[in-house]
Amino acid sequence: MLVKLSREMHQWSQEQLAAISGLSARTVQRVEEGQPSSVDTRRALARAFEFEDIDALNKPYSIPNDGELKAKKEVKNRRSR
Repeated sequence: MLVKLSREMHQWSQEQLAAISGLSARTVQRVEEGQPSSVDTRRALARAFEFEDIDALNKPYSIPNDGELKAKKEVKNRRSR
């Protein structure tokens, strides 16, 4: 999910990301589908997105749902008062 989101933020097609990362378009498709990928594949993608941490895609990420985002926003608003 992070790869697809990052790709879309850059307004790249899967083929463009493949060319930039040195991977095949099919590999990019597989990663975006959530299929297993090698460490080297994830590092190539991280370099393509110019992540400072080339192992950023090897770490677990928790994407907050709408309720969690709303709760964090409310806490932030309370602190700024």
